[in-house]
Amino acid sequence: MGEAGATLPAEIAAFAAAYTNVILIPGPSFVVVCEAGLSTTRREASLVAVGVACGAGVLATTILQAAPVLRTSPELMSAGRVGCALILLVMGLKILCHSLMQARKAGQPGSSDIARTRFMTGFIAAATNPVSFASFTAAALAVRRTEHGDCFIVAVMIFLMALAWFSTLAFVFSRPFLTVHYNRAARTLGSVMGCVLMVKAVSFLMSAL
Repeated sequence: MGEAGATLPAEIAAFAAAYTNVILIPGPSFVVVCEAGLSTTRREASLVAVGVACGAGVLATTILQAAPVLRTSPELMSAGRVGCALILLVMGLKILCHSLMQARKAGQPGSSDIARTRFMTGFIAAATNPVSFASFTAAALAVRRTEHGDCFIVAVMIFLMALAWFSTLAFVFSRPFLTVHYNRAARTLGSVMGCVLMVKAVSFLMSAL
């Protein structure tokens, strides 16, 4: 019990530092939250932010629990990074195709299907973020031993960090002043955001191979 307690502060500090570096650099989660804020309603953008927070928490917990296996299997770690990059590539392609093939529709009352779709967009973006994967892996490998309680605390911490940051972004980018200007160039900006995700995915994929 004493040993687990001794590792907990270092573990929390390592994951907090790792995720701070991730959220301060615009990445996949930033792109999907901002795109939702600019092109949909504030409610839908907030759902994306909640999805990002949940996805980041799940990713951190999964990697922390898998740390013993990752220490002995570099191939598995590389496969995880490749898988994340491929999913991110598909997301970028979908955003690009949506921007090119469909003009933005006027805001309509959200349905449960829209809510689930927005939530899952954020969740997948965060849970498959290759930068988060690499950062969390480095933090997890630096911890010698973890308990289930430690994983829970780390998951809650990452969730709250992501929720605070990305909810703020959703609020800022859904301001009427920005959305009006976005509507004038929705196709172009949407295409740029999709391309950014695809370029990031390809760069992560190349570094993992």
